[in-house]
Order: sequence, then C-alpha cells, then structure tokens
Amino acid sequence: MAQAIRLGNRRHEILGVILLAFGLLLLVSLISYDPLDPSLNSVSSNPFVHNLAGKVGAYLSDELFQLIGGSAYLLAMGSGLIGWRKLLSRPIAFHRWRMTGFVLLLTSSTALLHLVWTGLPSLAGGPILAGHAGGLVGKLTADWLSGYFAPLGAYILVTAAVLLSLIMTTSISLLTMVDWAGDAVQKIASSSKQFVESARTALTIYQEQSRRWKTETKIRQKWPLQKPKIVDTPAPPKAPKTPPRQADLPFMKESGDYELPPLTLLQDPPASASKISKEELLANSQILEKKLMDYGIEGRVTQVHPGPVVTMYEFEPAPGVKVNRIVNLSDDLALAMRAMSVRIVAP
Repeated sequence: MAQAIRLGNRRHEILGVILLAFGLLLLVSLISYDPLDPSLNSVSSNPFVHNLAGKVGAYLSDELFQLIGGSAYLLAMGSGLIGWRKLLSRPIAFHRWRMTGFVLLLTSSTALLHLVWTGLPSLAGGPILAGHAGGLVGKLTADWLSGYFAPLGAYILVTAAVLLSLIMTTSISLLTMVDWAGDAVQKIASSSKQFVESARTALTIYQEQSRRWKTETKIRQKWPLQKPKIVDTPAPPKAPKTPPRQADLPFMKESGDYELPPLTLLQDPPASASKISKEELLANSQILEKKLMDYGIEGRVTQVHPGPVVTMYEFEPAPGVKVNRIVNLSDDLALAMRAMSVRIVAP
C-alpha cells in the first residue's frame, strides 16, 4: 500500500515537472514572439530567429496568436498552474463543469480582446496581429455576436461569458470578485489621492519659491548691489585718570637687601578696545537686508557707523514701504543678527 502511494506521488511529480516546463516554455515563446521570425504564415531569408524558444517557439507562438490571439497566455498560465499543483501532489478535479468553463473562458476572452483591442504589443515593436487581438476564433465569435446583437449587445454578452467562465473554472463567487475589484479600485483611488495631494503641495512650494525669486530679481534690478559705506567715527578721547596716591607712612625700615614690590601692581590694566572688522560689518548689512526682504520689506543699507558699544546701520527703504512695518521687527532682527538688542530709530 505504501509502495503504491509513493509510486502515485512520483507520477504526479513527473507530470508536474513536464506541465510546468511546457507552460514556462510556452510563456517564453509568447513573450518573445517576433512577427519577422519564420513560421507557417511568413518566410524570412534571415536565418536568425529572435524568439527565445527557437524555431519551435516561433512556430508555436505564431499559430496560437493566429488562432486565439492574446488568450494564448491563458494556456501557458493554465499549464504552469496545473503542473505546480501536480508537483506539490495537490488534487485537481478535472470534471466536465470546470473543463467547460475553461473552454468558455478561452472563447469569450478571444472575443473580448477582439472587441476591445486592435492589436497586442510585442517586444519587437508594433502589433502582433493588427486588427485581430483575439485571433481567428475571437474575430469569428465577435462578428457573429455583433451581427445578431449589435456591438453593444456583443460587449454585454462577452463580458457576462467571461465572468461566468471564471466562476466555473476557479469556483470563486461573483461577490468575491466584486469585493476584490472594489478593494483594488479603493487602493488605486487612495494612491491617486495621495499622489494628487503631494503634487499639489510640491506645486505650491514651487510657486512660492518662484514668486520670491521674481521679487528678489526685481529688487536687484531696482536696487543694484552696492556695498554700504562704512564711516569710522573716532571715539571721544578719554580723560586720563590720575591714580590716587597714597600718602607715605612712616613705616619702619627693616635691615637687609629685600625690596618692596612697586605700587604699579595696584593700578587697573589698560582697556583693550575691540574693533569689528569691515567684513563683519558688510556681512551684518547683508543679513539685515535679507531678513527684511523675508518680511516683504525692500530696501538697502547705505551706511554703517561702527562704535565702541553700539553700531548704527542706516537702512533706506524702497518707495511705498511704511516705517512702522520695520519698527515692529526689532526682536526678529536682533535674533537674526545675533545681537543683544536692536533699537530702530525712525526719522
């Protein structure tokens, strides 16, 4: 008994490998089909065959496309699926109901392809069979249905036949197919909505940057780039401080060679004046102009008066700019220029 089961499994595996290999070979020949390859319908002087399955693949794919058009892919997928299930020793019920459904699926799909498409694309470029995507069977079926039920009726009947054949072949209910289609449509709609929102956001950012760039260009044309004039205002001379002199006290002198330290050690060290460089003043002027431009205030720094404690920047606004708009930006300007505080003095 156990030996009979092992023998049956081995037969299933052998048949599965054969069907799977045939399905893959058929799929490769269909995908790499080239109308210029030699076949029963064409003769080529070029000995080179473009089909990846060789001459056998060229002849086989040409005959299948001529007969059933794009539905030939169903044969490749069906053979591969049956071979895979046989290889896994899974039962397959070949009853009349399912076989009839598969034949109906082939016939109805060829007619649907003939009604919908004018030709199937190929890797070599151009249609496989111009005007006959469903092959000879699809053309005859679609023409017969269109003659009795008109093109609209043919569309309805062929679509119904495809759905019916799928139910008969796969044992999947129509409601399940509708649910799958609804989920697919919902996912596509959600992805499309996200794509549209992302594109809209990117377009808004681009328009804002373009507007700012145009504004800066206009400002540069109206106000050519000029370095502000730096006026060195000398600090007022400090009055020399006379250090207080302590009165001499009658200290007792000790004997020996010891010398007392000088009284200059008790004096304050000279003040070291730190001066801002010209490059720093120019950089601060550009920061000031850029920060004001961010708030829509056009203008330029004309002069800079550096001082020992306070540095004054003379800013000339563009015509039409109100001064009160600048006065309210003291805190923002202090933060941008890294200053302890900014005081705006309006004329």
